[in-house]
Amino acid sequence: MKISRIKLLGFVIVVVLLAATSVIPPARAIGLPDIAFSSADASCLIASYSFHAEIDHPIANHSFNLFGTGAASAGRSSIPVKVLIADATSGNVLGEHYYDVNWDGGDYRGSVQMHSSYIGDVTFSLFLNERFSSYTPSNRLFGPAAASAEVGSTLLDQVTVTYKPCEEPEAPRPGPDMVDLTGAIMGMIASDTPVYYAPNLEALVYPTTALQQGKTVWVLGMDESHEWYKIQLGANALWVPASTVITDGEPLWNNAPLPETIVGH
Repeated sequence: MKISRIKLLGFVIVVVLLAATSVIPPARAIGLPDIAFSSADASCLIASYSFHAEIDHPIANHSFNLFGTGAASAGRSSIPVKVLIADATSGNVLGEHYYDVNWDGGDYRGSVQMHSSYIGDVTFSLFLNERFSSYTPSNRLFGPAAASAEVGSTLLDQVTVTYKPCEEPEAPRPGPDMVDLTGAIMGMIASDTPVYYAPNLEALVYPTTALQQGKTVWVLGMDESHEWYKIQLGANALWVPASTVITDGEPLWNNAPLPETIVGH
């Protein structure tokens, strides 16, 4: 049976069109998404972290449509990710967070409160959670790329840091307009006495300044001979003979012993 050239040409065109409409350019093979920690810290009762997602999913970002057929899509708009924070030694979970990471990628961060007595290393783990679809090229000449799925939690990144406890605040120190009275005891002047700028009878303060009997003063300590008391008088540290100072009998001090600590001039 003879077939006319026109019919044969028409048959060939139909076959070519049918074959073309079934071809989807094979998607690039992709592995796990590029998601990793950019920072991790555990200090002063807080475990904090941030991670960056850089994702180029060929199926999610591009659709293929030849001759009106063969469209492909990722089937979901985000990737489920879990951040697990745990004690590096015991494995006890300190906290966990869940994220839906957009296909466009981006930066994400979070933190958890830690126990006040925690000591040791802390491990931050990034997991691909639940199901993640991947696509691989087909070996067939015609037809769509094959699709598969990874199910469960797949580790993407992990970082371990040493926990740093809160720093103890430094004790305040007296400024230039403050007086350090650490170790000082309140004493009382037993008899009128002038004051001296050094533990020496020749170091009399001029103009002469006298303390009256019954006046209370802060006593800071003694000189090496134990014959002089160093006292705080306003903003000045001065000296008086030890025989002129006694304990303060007021209820607050209740005759507390005066300090015998050797102090500098």
